[in-house]
Amino acid sequence: MRWLFYSCAKDKAFQNEIECDISLYKGIYQKLSWKTHDLVPSCKETSGRTKHFCRKTKHRNNMPSFDIVSKIDIQKLDNSINSASKEISTRYDFNNSKTTVELDKKTLEIHVLTENDMRLKTIEGIIIGRMVKQGLDSTCLDFGKELYASGNMVKKDIKLKEGVDKETGKKIVKIIKDSGMKVQTSIMDQQVRVTGKKIDDLQKVMSLLDASNIGIPLQYDNFRS
Repeated sequence: MRWLFYSCAKDKAFQNEIECDISLYKGIYQKLSWKTHDLVPSCKETSGRTKHFCRKTKHRNNMPSFDIVSKIDIQKLDNSINSASKEISTRYDFNNSKTTVELDKKTLEIHVLTENDMRLKTIEGIIIGRMVKQGLDSTCLDFGKELYASGNMVKKDIKLKEGVDKETGKKIVKIIKDSGMKVQTSIMDQQVRVTGKKIDDLQKVMSLLDASNIGIPLQYDNFRS
C-alpha cells in the first residue's frame, strides 16, 4: 500500500494526513487514512536493487551511441539513371534500340525495357557504373527478380533495398557479438543501435562492419557522445 499512495504523498500540502479512496475487490469502497511518513519511502527503505537499477539506466542513457541505417540518396540515384539513359542512347551497340530505363521513386524500383537478355546485362553494368560515379553503393540494387516478356521486348524490375530489415539486423548483431567488443546492440525500426562506454569501441564497430559483407549499404547516423 505504501507504494500505491506514493504520488499522493509527494505534495507538501498534505504533510500531516492524507485521505485516499481505494477500490477493493468486488467494488467495495473503503476510506483509509494514511500518515505521510507511512506513504513515502525513505532512502533507507529503498532497496539497493532499485537504486542500482536507476543508476544503471541513467548511466546507459548517457553512454555514447550511434545508429546503423541503410538509406538511399534518391536525387543521386535519379542522376545516375538519367546518365545511364543518355549513355545507352549514344552507344553503338544500342543503335536503333527502343531501350528505356526509368526510376519509380514511389515503389523504389528501376524498370528496364530492352530487346534481349544480353542488352539487359549490359544495362545493369551501365547503371552500376553510373551509381559508383555518383558515390552510391550498388549493393542497394536487388537483381533477384526474373526478367519477363513484354511484347517483343524483355522487361526487368530492379528493386531498391532501403532500411535495415529484421534478418539483416540479426546478422549485424551477430557479427558485433562474435567480435567480443564491449558494446550493446538493439534492433529497432529499420535500424540497429550500438551503445558503448568508449567512443573508440564504437569506431571499431564501424570499421568491423565496413569490412564485413552485409549485403546492403550501411551508414552511421545519430551520433551521441
